[in-house]
Amino acid sequence: MAVSPLQRRFPRASPDGAFVIGASAGGSNGGSAGAGAGATAFLASLLPWKGARRMRPVVAVAVAALSASALLLLLLGVMASTGGVEAPALWPLVGRAGGKRATSLIGTLYESEGVAAEKAASVALSKLYPPRMVADTLPNGVSPGVDGVGAVETQPAAAAANEPALRVIVMTMNRVGALQRLLDSLATAHYAGDRVDVDIWVDRPAGPGGELDAAVVAASHAWKWRHGVKTVHERPTHGGLFAQWLTTWNVSESTREAALILEDDLEVSPHFWVWLKGARAAYGGRPDVGGYTTQRATLRPRTNKAAGAVGPLVVPDSHSVYLYKLVGSWGFSPSRDHWLRFLSWFAAAEADPSFRPYVKNVVMTDWYKRQEGQGTMWTMWYVRWCEDNDIYTVYANLPGGKTLASNWRESGLHYTVKKPSVDFPVLADDDNAAFVWPTEPVKLGWDGLAVGPTPL
Repeated sequence: MAVSPLQRRFPRASPDGAFVIGASAGGSNGGSAGAGAGATAFLASLLPWKGARRMRPVVAVAVAALSASALLLLLLGVMASTGGVEAPALWPLVGRAGGKRATSLIGTLYESEGVAAEKAASVALSKLYPPRMVADTLPNGVSPGVDGVGAVETQPAAAAANEPALRVIVMTMNRVGALQRLLDSLATAHYAGDRVDVDIWVDRPAGPGGELDAAVVAASHAWKWRHGVKTVHERPTHGGLFAQWLTTWNVSESTREAALILEDDLEVSPHFWVWLKGARAAYGGRPDVGGYTTQRATLRPRTNKAAGAVGPLVVPDSHSVYLYKLVGSWGFSPSRDHWLRFLSWFAAAEADPSFRPYVKNVVMTDWYKRQEGQGTMWTMWYVRWCEDNDIYTVYANLPGGKTLASNWRESGLHYTVKKPSVDFPVLADDDNAAFVWPTEPVKLGWDGLAVGPTPL
């Protein structure tokens, strides 16, 4: 039988020029030998024959597998750098962005390829909305305190006379017991004669036939409020947490009122407005302050074992106030100007299907990936905003483990419990409420370590 020129150069080629894959027969050994022969033949097409023919079949299979893996990682890197394609679920180590396996080793490598480009795009986008920190970011009736130690009462501007000093926005849907507890706590808080309006936003379940909860609607209308105007908003269609958080404060560049956004499983301290009003007076003009929170922080989003930054966040009692990179959503009072900038940035960023609000090595990114696409974690977008723009939230550090707003952790989108339980007790009516707002509070990064001039 004549031997073709191709067979003389590559003996494992068939007469028609095709390489023989698994040519050996005879059970598993024959199959393995055939696979090795096929791999050797494949490599022979890419390498000089003198080197390829010396390879043992097992070595050839290993080299071929490593080559294929390298090509796959290169392909995923190219896909990520283009920003528009997610990694396909090719095997258990690689998942789609936001899928259950997205934090695996190879999934992390894939995602890290696009981080620098995404951050650059996000920063460029945020520059379209420069900060305009002006005096009217302070609520009506408040002017900056002397040396940052308190608020001075003033008369509201005539143009904003129809606005309250504070607008409390309550978000609720189907937890009437929780809602009643929150409303009761608001009714017994101290407002020092300030006008405070309350907006109750009642959402309805998603899907066809989603009806408003009759008990929630009835309790909202029956609740008596004597410090300002109460308005009950009954949503005609399902809004969800994104709409409840991002569309309920009707804010503009002329807004003078402060706002506090509350979910219905919270309970506020009688002193919450005294603290919030003083904090806004002390820090209302700082360009690095994006808002204020009534929450007591314990989460450390990023660990730093080398510096001892592990476990829950603990701030020494010597710091009565601190600025933290992490937003506190259990009672959040946004700075007007930063909130307007954030909303504009969010609208543009969310419209880009390739954009992901991930922040590297913070635990909220993992949480977000597990529920991505469900529209239940607006805070991830705000976390990304704070990362790219170096924005902080002002926290109170109350003694004795007290807080300005307790979270009862009712069953809902983020909890499923048999019996609600409070995270921390609120600062009670008879507790010491002699608040102090230092001129230069300590600033904490994602790992809970000081990043500003004031040491922790």
